[in-house]
Amino acid sequence: MFLQGDCVVTSASDLASASTCEFAFLRALDAKLGRIEAVIENDDPLRRRAAGLGIEHERRVLERYREEFGDGVVAVSDPFDKRDGASVAAAVAQTLAAFTVGAPVIFQACFRDKGFIGFADFIVRQHDGRYLVQDTKLARRAKVSALLQLAAYAEQLDRLGIPRTDTVELLLGDGAVSSHRLDDIAPVYRRRRARLEQIVAERLADSGPVVWGDPRYECDGRCDTCVREIERTRSVLLVAGLRTTQATSLAEVGVNTIEELAVSTGSVPGILDATLANLRAQAGLQIAAEEAEARAAVAEVPVVASGGGGVSGGEVPVVASGGEVPVVASGDGVPVVPTGDGVPVVLSAGRDILPPPIIVRDASALGAIPPPSPGDLFFDFEGDPLYTEGKAEQWGIDYLFGMVDSTETFTSLWAHSFRDEKAALEGFLDLVALRRAAHPDMHVYHYADYERAHLRSIAARHGVREAEVDQLLRDSVLVDLFPIIKRAVLVGSRSYSLKKLEALYMGSQLREAEVKNGAESIGQYVRARELAESDAIEEETGLPGRIVADRILADIADYNRYDCISTLRLRDWLLARAQDAGVRPVVRVVGVEREHETSPLAAVLRDWAGSADGRDSDHTALALAGAAIGYHEREEKSFWWAHFFRAEQPMELWEEQRNVIIVDPAASRVRQGWVATDHRRVERRLVELRGRVALGSRFSVGAQLMVLYEPPAPCPQPDLVPGSRMSHRIIVREVLLDGLLVEETAINAVTWNELPSAVVPGPPPPAGRQRGAIEEWAAEIVSVNEGGPVADDGTALAPIWPKNAVIDILRRMPPRTRDGCLIITTQDDPIVAITEAILRLDSSYLAVQGPPGTGKTYCGSHVIAALVREHHMKIGVVAQSHAVIENLLGAVVAAGVPPELVGKVPKDASATAATAAPVPSPVFRALAKNQHARFTAEQAESGFVLGGTAWDFANAGRVARGLLDLLVIDEAGQFSLASTIAAGVSARNLLLLGDPQQLPQVSQNSHPEPIDESVLGWVAQDHDVLPSGFGVFLAESRRLHPAVAAPVSALSYGGELRSHPSASERTLLGVEPGLHPVPIRHEGNTTGSVEEAEQVVDIIRSLQGSSWLDSGEGGGPRPLDTADFIVVTPYNAQLVVIEEALVSAGFGGVAVGTVDKFQGQEAVIAIVSLAASSSQVAPRGLEFLLLKNRLNVAISRAKWAAYLVYSPELADGLPHTVEGVARVSAFIRLIESQRSDETHNLL
Repeated sequence: MFLQGDCVVTSASDLASASTCEFAFLRALDAKLGRIEAVIENDDPLRRRAAGLGIEHERRVLERYREEFGDGVVAVSDPFDKRDGASVAAAVAQTLAAFTVGAPVIFQACFRDKGFIGFADFIVRQHDGRYLVQDTKLARRAKVSALLQLAAYAEQLDRLGIPRTDTVELLLGDGAVSSHRLDDIAPVYRRRRARLEQIVAERLADSGPVVWGDPRYECDGRCDTCVREIERTRSVLLVAGLRTTQATSLAEVGVNTIEELAVSTGSVPGILDATLANLRAQAGLQIAAEEAEARAAVAEVPVVASGGGGVSGGEVPVVASGGEVPVVASGDGVPVVPTGDGVPVVLSAGRDILPPPIIVRDASALGAIPPPSPGDLFFDFEGDPLYTEGKAEQWGIDYLFGMVDSTETFTSLWAHSFRDEKAALEGFLDLVALRRAAHPDMHVYHYADYERAHLRSIAARHGVREAEVDQLLRDSVLVDLFPIIKRAVLVGSRSYSLKKLEALYMGSQLREAEVKNGAESIGQYVRARELAESDAIEEETGLPGRIVADRILADIADYNRYDCISTLRLRDWLLARAQDAGVRPVVRVVGVEREHETSPLAAVLRDWAGSADGRDSDHTALALAGAAIGYHEREEKSFWWAHFFRAEQPMELWEEQRNVIIVDPAASRVRQGWVATDHRRVERRLVELRGRVALGSRFSVGAQLMVLYEPPAPCPQPDLVPGSRMSHRIIVREVLLDGLLVEETAINAVTWNELPSAVVPGPPPPAGRQRGAIEEWAAEIVSVNEGGPVADDGTALAPIWPKNAVIDILRRMPPRTRDGCLIITTQDDPIVAITEAILRLDSSYLAVQGPPGTGKTYCGSHVIAALVREHHMKIGVVAQSHAVIENLLGAVVAAGVPPELVGKVPKDASATAATAAPVPSPVFRALAKNQHARFTAEQAESGFVLGGTAWDFANAGRVARGLLDLLVIDEAGQFSLASTIAAGVSARNLLLLGDPQQLPQVSQNSHPEPIDESVLGWVAQDHDVLPSGFGVFLAESRRLHPAVAAPVSALSYGGELRSHPSASERTLLGVEPGLHPVPIRHEGNTTGSVEEAEQVVDIIRSLQGSSWLDSGEGGGPRPLDTADFIVVTPYNAQLVVIEEALVSAGFGGVAVGTVDKFQGQEAVIAIVSLAASSSQVAPRGLEFLLLKNRLNVAISRAKWAAYLVYSPELADGLPHTVEGVARVSAFIRLIESQRSDETHNLL
């Protein structure tokens, strides 16, 4: 950005800056306008060096093009001063001349358009005469800022009428080429440029500088500019642990500064009283610390450091908020200052820094620290979250495993690749195992949950030593000091990061390293990698890059060693505080030892699969097969890891997670005390638990959840980790507006009076026989390949494959038929075509993708009916839910299969006993529990249809291996590959029925390979439409009017979905068919918007009674009534708001629900309410809210028209990821699809 006369000239990089923080960008503009003093940016050698390396990378690419095209490469002269109009005009003219003669490559093409200037690295002519825009980036991954640059240059080609390609490319620093569709970038770019032009124009129209808090402009709140304003205004955001949502709640009651918070009284809506009390105490302590520092500076109080980080004996005058207070040294030399309320404030000191005061608020929490052991380790990771390899399917690497022992001896394990990371993990676990053997009472200490979480995720990602990591966690070997210090003390510091606490205990050894924080460590590490891979001489030192890289890595190791020592010193300091308080450490109970060996089958398959780089379909299938073993255990562990995190960590870290209720004891009560209610005389009680319900939570009657109790536990729990919360299972008996009525059961005949502090998610269902089924299937693969040829690294050279449907899917092979041909013509009758194709399958599969309204269930049920009636096939039906299975079974009966040939065990009656609505009798044969085998034997000759879950079909006692001729997987776009393997052992052939463009498969954990992906999504290979060689795409929707089908088709089906002619034969008088975007401005709404609810009511009011004619219904025209509307929203909170608004308006008969509840349903009018005001406040981010699959399902409920009610700010934000940009761009295309001035170019 620069000024040229009265014009502000911006570039593509300014778009990213303004999108990150408009306030900071406008302050920089004010400085250029002379309204404020310019902020002098600190010289950043790392950034300067990266720029130099970037220029070198660009030069290498230029040389390659010159070798290929010679004089055909036109290098545009760089203007010596971009503010000089003449030199810029000359560069623009040279650029246009190059395009005119059709130059093969144009380097540094210059564009100038009103207030924009840009220089494109490379624009390359393609064989068809169109030009491709390329940009060189030293990074190893695509970044959003780079995409905006590419879109800006493509826009300039459109402006000049120069034909361009539909894609743009980034030439990355590792030689990879990252290609991106302009359709996935341009809509976001257009919005961001329009917003940039708007805010620049507003600033030019104003005479003064931008003011902090101006509601017109977004602020990041974390950038340096915002931090300076937060400090200047003494905002409540200075308080440690205080969130922006809490700051908003406080502002609504007139509390804006830290001082106002410290002296405030009374309740604040949206903040629990206990939380508010802690925030007030924290604010007061921080103010006291600041006053003490100021007075100490004035008085020049001498601070004498002792070797242990304390102070020498004697009295040090410390000024607290109440005046000068004598300091009395405690036994270890740490001064103790009594506060006005008698609670001791402990101060320590080091060098010339006055340490923060602390209030010991719960000394008993210090008992969670185990007794010291000579074998103890103090552990810290260094990681780069943006590292990736190959196809970028996995992100992040922990490049340094560092640890010290009690003698401060340092050990480092480096990882410069994913392969190295796996080896480092195994080395770390080997070291811990050796120390545990020598010192069974040893522990591994760390600070915050990063180390524990990443040990789990690294083991899961590489598929090694997972059970061993799990055993360490079960035995409480890892000890996190962060939750202990958070419970035990309040610290007068703006942050509880380890580095901010070090003044308490590091004394004269406070850090002064080259690397000062984790972010700088990452930056230095990236620089070291770049230097290590380069033969160039490093500019600043004149030394070879590899030598400089080694020095940087040594600095990073020193930084990591200091963190480890700091963790050791913190542990010792906390032990001293425990001793002062008379608190004794609690010995942690060691869990039952479990086998640590990885499944030998998984290990063999993983070795045969080889490295992920360049895998073919065979080796990909081997890797998936290995990852399938342990899939269910990883999924279950994901829940328990999250549960133990909630049990041990401070509430502020997890209280906003979905399906969490922070209980308000003042609003909660025991509705019915302990009483024995059954013949087993087990005592139960009913408790109303009310409080703050986390956004996006969803509860149902009969669900099993967990509750947490604050320590000490209300009843004996011998295995409970010291200092953690007790957990207990409960059953939901009623869903309340602000909580739940739950049923608790006594534990071992012990009852209690205490109320829990939180409701948290309940455990997942057990995997049952699915694990065994997967292992059996994998064992066959290993058996036929044992002794086969392998490469030196163990990779299988020529895998042999059993004839198996699931294997064909994992290999992504087209369906195998007995005649070797799969030509399916569905134009005349898709039912006949699909039936014939299934009859030709040879132990393989067929995929059928059915978009909304294409009759997927109708088609599938009639195919099944034909196979049973005419060919006496034995068929199974499986899906993710009982409701989906039973819906298809009902359709099969309706298609003509006798009900006695269609069987299923109904969903466990106990699970639905407490529901309000009665469960209707099924139209098929209801089987008794475990009567599957009897049913299949009785109907073996006639053929049958058996419905069940993956648990049923994986259980050989219910369905024998290979018994079925065909297993139909309904909603296969939500059915994982692992579940397909488990259920698939029951059948010779598979029919995949579903749509990967609708709601996707949801996984709880990371896996070594994408075995959690949906089976239909895997076959479709990220195509919007199923490739023709793999099955059938049902292209005609009988539901969607052509005006509705068009935007849905463009959004999710590459334009290939169309309406059946019958969909055009309906009429709604006075209402235009199609998608109607309805922007409604509102602010601060997260999951509930009254404004949008009112708009929903207005839409229904305006349409109700309109004349509707549908020839498919029979009869003549009729008025629309409430049954003709469906209202869809992503959030339960908005569901409640809309339902209340509809009831108040007399429209209580309108169906309202979340997207997943309405999949498969339809109405004349669909209304979609997104509720969230902006990307900044949307829970789970735009990745959830604007998921293309979710929008597709919501809009496609409509026969005639869909109304999309949304806040326009949802389309104005800049996502942080490439995927996010594509998602928001798709949303923008959707809401702009009805505009009359829509054009096909970028402008």
